[in-house]
Amino acid sequence: MQNLLYYYDDLIIKTVGSGRRTSSKKREKIIAMAKKAVEMYEGDQDYQFLHERVSDIYAECLKYDIKNLKKFEQQGKDNVNDPKHSLKLGLTDAARCCPSVDSFFDRATLLCESIAKKVFL
Repeated sequence: MQNLLYYYDDLIIKTVGSGRRTSSKKREKIIAMAKKAVEMYEGDQDYQFLHERVSDIYAECLKYDIKNLKKFEQQGKDNVNDPKHSLKLGLTDAARCCPSVDSFFDRATLLCESIAKKVFL
């Protein structure tokens, strides 16, 4: 979790360095939110348990979505000329609701990296 603080420091530096203007007040607020999330994760076992279970659920749903997307794409290649046998793409709401990097929700919880590790590692 400590690596996340370095990640957010780097993200802030990249944002400022790329020409986007981030005030020092906003930068301090982002860093404070990340530090608070790390402190809660490390200092509260109930919060840590909840954080891990939520990221487990998102990861499982996203893995399911990826599997269904691959199946849907393959079926599209196999049945190009036969629309009667086409599958409907069924996805969970996880992709729509999952926190993205540097979103307000992710800055407050730092869930994004945890979910990504569980999906892709």
